[in-house]
Amino acid sequence: MRDDGDGSAGPPVDLPAPDRPLGPPGLGVRVGAPRHDGAGTWFAVALPAGLDGPPGVLQGGLTAGLTAELATLVDRHGAPLHALTARLAAPTLLDAPLAAHVTPGASAGWYDVTTWQHGAPRVSATVELTGTDPLDALADLVALAEGPPPPPSPDPLYPTCFVCGTASTHPLALRTPPAFLASDRLSVPWVPDPGLVRPGSADGGGPGQVALPVVAAALDCPSAWATVPAAREAGHRAVLLGSLRLQVAGPVEALDPVRVTARMDAQEGRKLRARSAVVDSDGRALAVLDALHIAVDALPDVGA
Repeated sequence: MRDDGDGSAGPPVDLPAPDRPLGPPGLGVRVGAPRHDGAGTWFAVALPAGLDGPPGVLQGGLTAGLTAELATLVDRHGAPLHALTARLAAPTLLDAPLAAHVTPGASAGWYDVTTWQHGAPRVSATVELTGTDPLDALADLVALAEGPPPPPSPDPLYPTCFVCGTASTHPLALRTPPAFLASDRLSVPWVPDPGLVRPGSADGGGPGQVALPVVAAALDCPSAWATVPAAREAGHRAVLLGSLRLQVAGPVEALDPVRVTARMDAQEGRKLRARSAVVDSDGRALAVLDALHIAVDALPDVGA
């Protein structure tokens, strides 16, 4: 399929092959050289095995967070991420080529990113690279980080998940299973691995800052688990990420113990809303995720 100049017709068939890291090299995601069209820039992206949410499907937070990494490739202002809004139209498969189109948004530092797979859009995102701001009205999520963490409760629902799975094959998998304070509230301890930092962020001798796709992934799973018990009680099997808004107030540093807290806020049929936050040891919310999860009766069949 060939693009007509605005990205709406899908990616060109001859994009340069992915040949360089996108984000932390240890993550294994690769991107090709840019191909410019009349409206924006195309990239080919290769996804390694081991970045699962459901088996064979790219983890939802990573799926959305990679759009921010792609936006930084064309950004010329250099401001940190303020916010990322993304809608996931369909699962992104790990064993298939992926393409992305990045176009300038409504204001400086804003970018619209669409990913494509098998000839159809998968993710539509707006990335705001306009600088961080303090996060307000998060007292309930910060309070969930107080006191000792609850014991982990591994669950086989997403066994190979890069974040919460106990059988992930990725060497840098977070391996942070759900830790429930109540059926709809979690407080999950996390010590980020130095292998997950943004390239160049540790050049000054510090521990380095965790890359945005990893932060989004770490927030996604607890928010999902905050809704899974309600979905199961309603007769469904699992949840899948439908959309999110990520806001960032400050960097998450490698080797700095943090708590990822989450709670369900609302349920309307199959739609379940939850929020999650990364809270440091001083009680500061470094990032917050507002997620819409969709209850499903079966996980994606990647062989179908």
